[in-house]
Amino acid sequence: MSTAYVNQPSRPTEISTPHFVGRVSVFVKDFHGVTPDGSPPKPDAVYFEGRSRKFAILIEGKFRARAGVKPYSASEVQFGSDFGASCSLAPLVVKPPEADADPVQTTSPTRSRWAPSRPA
Repeated sequence: MSTAYVNQPSRPTEISTPHFVGRVSVFVKDFHGVTPDGSPPKPDAVYFEGRSRKFAILIEGKFRARAGVKPYSASEVQFGSDFGASCSLAPLVVKPPEADADPVQTTSPTRSRWAPSRPA
């Protein structure tokens, strides 16, 4: 796991696992949290101009080809976020899916910190 740079699109967090390679950019309006290098946080970004959003997590990448495994279709890909009990967003940590034994939610969405997004 690593702490992500926030509101700095030129400094995405790189991800490389046996199944996925890509990068994550994180934006948080009025951010006053921790930075990876201890520098002062950047509280805002051009990203928020003309938008009422409070945060955004942008993921770009591709799944790696694996012998004997067909490519994933859009209906098979799941994404979720774990914001913690208080949703403080500081520090923001990015971790690969392999870090959790079972990343699929097994409890009610209203009683869990895990908020998956699944195709309709």
